Amino acid sequence: RDALAEELRKLADPKETNDSGLRAKALPAYVRWSTKDTRDMVLAAMNGHPYERKAALSLLHRWPKDPEVARVVASCLNNREERYLAAEALALIGGPIARDAILPLLRDKTKEKPVHTEALDLLKNPGIGDQETLLFLRNEKDKFTDGAINK
Repeated sequence: RDALAEELRKLADPKETNDSGLRAKALPAYVRWSTKDTRDMVLAAMNGHPYERKAALSLLHRWPKDPEVARVVASCLNNREERYLAAEALALIGGPIARDAILPLLRDKTKEKPVHTEALDLLKNPGIGDQETLLFLRNEKDKFTDGAINK
């Protein structure tokens, strides 16, 4: 198992493999077979080719108690090609960790309406939003753009 994991790590590592498509395919296998913490490698893949980013996004829910992971995932809501995967990952992360990563997107007036809409849809999820979130949103609605919150 350790030998397999090491070979997969090499295939997923940009220092060892030039092919981004191969790295993207190797990353989930490495995470599956490694007995080591793979979080840092998965987060590093978020700085890689879009193939690698999508592979990493599909794995980041494995660290549901990590606020940094949730913030990285939430930032992907800005990218229309990654928005769906990011929303899925945030739904799996859930709870206050996901909520706290999503709320700053609503406060940012530079974000496009689809980002605000997706963030609001996620906050409707009972695993993410709660009564406290609803009260916060109602109190802060004037700070959001595009009338994303109107009730």
